[in-house]
Amino acid sequence: MKRRQLIKGILATGALSMVNNVDAMNLLVNDDFWSNIRNSFPKKSEYINLLNTGGGAVSNATLELLSKYQEITAGGGENKTQALNSLKESGSSQSLRQLMANTFGCSSNEIALTRNAMEGLVTGLLGLDLDKNDEIITTNADYDSCIRIIEQREKRDNIRLKLIDIPMHAKNDDEVVSAFENSCTNKTKVILMCHMFNKNGQILPIRRICEMAKKKGITTIVDGAQSIGQIDFKISELGCDIFSASLHKWFYAPKGTGILYVRKDSIENVWPIYASWSGKPNNSIEKFEEYGTVSKAISASLPSVFEFNQKIGIERKEKRLRYLRDLWLNEILKSDRVRLLTNPKKSCAITAFKIEGINPNVFSKELYDKHKISIGSIHLQDKPNFKGNYLAADLTNSEEEIYKFIEVFKAYIKQN
Repeated sequence: MKRRQLIKGILATGALSMVNNVDAMNLLVNDDFWSNIRNSFPKKSEYINLLNTGGGAVSNATLELLSKYQEITAGGGENKTQALNSLKESGSSQSLRQLMANTFGCSSNEIALTRNAMEGLVTGLLGLDLDKNDEIITTNADYDSCIRIIEQREKRDNIRLKLIDIPMHAKNDDEVVSAFENSCTNKTKVILMCHMFNKNGQILPIRRICEMAKKKGITTIVDGAQSIGQIDFKISELGCDIFSASLHKWFYAPKGTGILYVRKDSIENVWPIYASWSGKPNNSIEKFEEYGTVSKAISASLPSVFEFNQKIGIERKEKRLRYLRDLWLNEILKSDRVRLLTNPKKSCAITAFKIEGINPNVFSKELYDKHKISIGSIHLQDKPNFKGNYLAADLTNSEEEIYKFIEVFKAYIKQN
C-alpha cells in the first residue's frame, strides 16, 4: 500500500473533518517536523513499541537537565542553582503550579504536584468523609488498583463499592451517561471514572456525567492518566471535583511526576494523605504536596517538559495521534474478520479490536517474538466477548513502523 494512497483513504473517511484536506496534508505529512520530534527522543531499540499506555519517552533535552540536576543534588549542592533552590522539599513551587495551571486549564490554587496519578486518586478515594453504607460507583473496566483501594475502604469503613457495566463500544454518549445515572441511589456519594480507558481508549463524556452527579450532590473523581498529553481539553471544563493524572505517560515527563486538581470549593472537604506540618490552611491546595523529601532534580527538569509539549501543540499532537491510528485501523478493517472494540469517534491513539478465530494473547506474543512488535491484549473477565488486542502509537512511532505492523497483520490473517 502506497503511503499517499493510505493518506487519501483516511481523508476520504472524514476522520480528519476538523481541518480541510489541504491543511490536513500539510499538518500530518510534514516529514521534517515529525522526524525532528522523533529525533528529540533517545534512539529507539530494535523493537517497535505500539503500546505506549504504560509510560512515555522523555526528550533528550529533559534527560540532560535531569542528569545535570541529579549530579548537583547528589553532591548536596542544591543552593548552587536557582532551579533547584526555589523548590520546596516536595519539589513543588508556586511558579511550577502556575505553569501546570496555565497548561492544563485551571487556577494555580487548585492544582498540586504529585508523584503519579495513583497518589492523587488515593487522596480523593481515602480523603473524602463517608458514612457506613455510603456508595462509591465506578465501572467494572476501571483501573484495577483503584478498585482495590475502594475495596480496602469497604473493609475498613463499611462503605459500599458498586461496580457498574457501561457500553465499551458506545454508539453515543447518552448510553454512557444513563448507565451512571441509573446506578445512582440516595446512598451514592462518589463517582470514580476514567477519562479514557487504558485498554480500549474509550473517552467518557465526563462533563455530562459530572453535571448529572452535581445535581444529585455526588462528588466526582476523574482518572486522567491516559488523557493528559493525548487529547486537547481543559480540566476546569470537565466540571469534576477531583482530577488526577501522571505526567510520565503521554506528556513525556520523567517518572515520579503527576498532578492533582481539586476544585477550589472542594479542597476543604478532602483530607490529605499526610497531615500538613507546615501550617497550611485546610483550604490550601498545598496541603496535598506535603509528602516528605523527593528528588528535586525531577521537578527542576519539568519546565523543559512543558516547553517541549508547547512546541508540539496539544491540538496538533491529538490530530497526529489519530492520523497514526487511522493508518493501521483503516487497513485492518478491510478484513471481514476484524471487529472493533472501540468507537473510533470516541477514542484517540488507543484503539482496540478483535480478530475472529484468533487468540489475542497468541497474536500479540507472535508479533513480539517473531517480528519485534509490541501490542496489547485485552480480556475483561465479566465480559467474555470483550477480548482482543489494542494498539497505542505515539509520536515516537514512525509511519514506517505502522506499515510494518500492517504488513505483519495481513500475513498473519492470511496464514491463520
